[in-house]
Amino acid sequence: MSKYGLTQVEYALMLGRLGYEVIPLCWPSSTGYCACDWKHKVKEVGKAPRVRKGVKAASSEALKIKRLWADIPDANIGISLDGLVMIDPDSDEAQIEAEELGIPPTLKRISRFDAYIFRAPEGLPSARLIHRGESGAIDVLAGGYMVAHGVHRTGCEVTLQDLDIDPADAPQWALDWINNWAEAKVMDSTRTEAEGAPPVRLRATAMKWWNGTYSKDGPNDFDRSTTLFHIALLLASANASATVIAEAIAERDVTLGYNKYSDRSDGPTRYLEIAHKAIAAQPMPYEPRNSRETSHNFRPLPAFTVTVLP
Repeated sequence: MSKYGLTQVEYALMLGRLGYEVIPLCWPSSTGYCACDWKHKVKEVGKAPRVRKGVKAASSEALKIKRLWADIPDANIGISLDGLVMIDPDSDEAQIEAEELGIPPTLKRISRFDAYIFRAPEGLPSARLIHRGESGAIDVLAGGYMVAHGVHRTGCEVTLQDLDIDPADAPQWALDWINNWAEAKVMDSTRTEAEGAPPVRLRATAMKWWNGTYSKDGPNDFDRSTTLFHIALLLASANASATVIAEAIAERDVTLGYNKYSDRSDGPTRYLEIAHKAIAAQPMPYEPRNSRETSHNFRPLPAFTVTVLP
């Protein structure tokens, strides 16, 4: 029962009448583990969709809501964030930071920390920005869904406050975070053939290395030497020659702005050294993958004779 004396489905129906599209979510057991029989991981308990189609199944229609909760009356309630933005500070420091950035009065979700629901402007990109801000603990979500009512896996109650308040317009700083993220994502996706295509065909993951949008230490922590060598490894695994690899990583060094060896007199030699190391690192064609492959037992064949006709 909620503070309104409503069951979960009754609360979901109330949200539907207010125009919110809802979906049932996993709910926790008394020990904090998944109680919905779908065996969700601990981090997903209390917030994972309990319908196969996920947020696509969200609805504000009474008949659909009743059908969704028919067999799972204890399910937590999620709200589709289509057309909405949620600002979710996840620590005391993040709460203070968000308030300093500006949080106008709006619909609020009460849980371990307060979260705020706003109206999104038309055309705002969907985004899931996690652990942002100086505190590293502000989440900003546009699109997807949020937990609106039920029980957190820690046992904390989750509910909406002042349902009679319509969501206010999202603050500009949150919109700027979303739009800047979307613009950066577009820029990353366009750093491809215009900057030079690989000399051999690479898989999608390998192309992230080639385009400079991924590195061993993460997308925001590039190690130039490691990244160039990894590109060389990927080219070598695709059977590129040492000369082709050396020319390719020389081009990448300049195009991606690394300039690790591009301005050095021994640059060509260094690129070729990297190419040879990458080729040497490839497994031998007949190299056993494990000890069990080093010996074979062959079935002996029966003896036979050959008769030569005169």
